[in-house]
Amino acid sequence: MGDLVSPDIKNWISAQIGTPEFAIVQLAGDASARRYHRVIQDEKTFVLMSWEPFSQADYPFLSVQRHFSHCHVQVPEIVAIGESLGLLLLEDLGDCVFNQEIANSGAQHVLWRQGVETLLALRALPVPERMTLPDGSQYSLPQQDRACLTIDAELLIDWDWPAVKGNPIDDDARRDFLAIWN
Repeated sequence: MGDLVSPDIKNWISAQIGTPEFAIVQLAGDASARRYHRVIQDEKTFVLMSWEPFSQADYPFLSVQRHFSHCHVQVPEIVAIGESLGLLLLEDLGDCVFNQEIANSGAQHVLWRQGVETLLALRALPVPERMTLPDGSQYSLPQQDRACLTIDAELLIDWDWPAVKGNPIDDDARRDFLAIWN
């Protein structure tokens, strides 16, 4: 198993899946402090998401997951929650990394269309002002202003452009993108 996770986390995983016989593989992260690992137990796999310790009562990820699930968006099922260790054991939805699939696919337009259709479907979902947390308390969604959304949009050109194109975006293309965005 290596030292990818602490013995306490290994013991927690073992208790959740009912066996100490499993392997752990590190997965690519996202734009957050969370870390992800694949837990492999025979033919069954899970995704371990680790962060800092949290309380279900104020952990927005759980509310958003529940909301998307109720809206029939495919999200990973939560298998187990380890608040004191900062852990979620999630259903493993697979290992398709969008940028790699685009690089390897002769049908990029199909993948881009699926991605855009998913974003449009998410945009059409109702956005409640408050979401119910697992303990029944309410979480108020923070307002996203234009400045916040612009920061997120710039991540596309700062991170995705170099990944797809192989080099950073040039100044003219950045200026054009931001002009269209704004």
